[in-house]
Amino acid sequence: AATVAISAPFAPRKWKRGRTEGVTPPGSTGTGLLPSPARDSPDGRSLGRLRGWRRPSRTRSRLPAVPGLLPVPHETGATQHNQKKGNHMKETPQLLLIAVLALGATLAIVQARPSKPATAPAASLVDRGQYLVKLGGCSDCHTPKKMTELGPVDDESMYLAGHPEAVKLPQPELKPGPWFAATAGMTAWTGPWGITYAANLTPDKNTGLGIWTEDMFVRAMRTGQHMGYGRPILPPMPWQSLAGATDEDLKAIYAYLRSLPPVRNRVPEPLPPGGKPLFE
Repeated sequence: AATVAISAPFAPRKWKRGRTEGVTPPGSTGTGLLPSPARDSPDGRSLGRLRGWRRPSRTRSRLPAVPGLLPVPHETGATQHNQKKGNHMKETPQLLLIAVLALGATLAIVQARPSKPATAPAASLVDRGQYLVKLGGCSDCHTPKKMTELGPVDDESMYLAGHPEAVKLPQPELKPGPWFAATAGMTAWTGPWGITYAANLTPDKNTGLGIWTEDMFVRAMRTGQHMGYGRPILPPMPWQSLAGATDEDLKAIYAYLRSLPPVRNRVPEPLPPGGKPLFE
């Protein structure tokens, strides 16, 4: 029977001073020598230096040696874990820098963005109320007038303060029939209902709407009753038109009236036909 010789590539190996030397197993006729980096190099230098080959780890390779090629050390799980850990350690400072820059940019945007004032909703409500008051012509009757070369104009110092307390009016003389009359300033009116005076709409607590709540104001405009529960609101106040307004619009009007500077002006009580006050 033919005898098969065991070749050197399957022999165990050991690493020594940069050279790979084979060990001939017992009974083998092979030389057991593998290519040497120093011996096979054209200029006698180590192939490891020419090819960037590094000294392998102490872990023995389980792959068989191939003639003519340098053995490649087998990477263990620990080696791969260390390499991945090293890559993560290299990436960590970069990721940290990116996170810091992103946070800084976010803070810069937040600081640059103009912050809304805490009273923004209230200011918007007041603006809406001012628009409605001017559109409804409330100042025509509730603001006293002063005479100029161009005729009567609003007295801004008494804006929406109602009929002037100091102005005393004589008893009106109306002819029979459906007539009514008003003063030149339109703050006092007379008719079949008697005499009425434009109310002080400023937030003065003693003579204006200072003690009125929002609910009182809305209810008064809905029911036509003073403060929502009192006497009837007399002509020419057009509360019937305001009764059809939305709650939001009525609250906006109330908010605007509350924002006005208070003016102390005690308006006279309305008078019924015959001149006797309804309320003392």
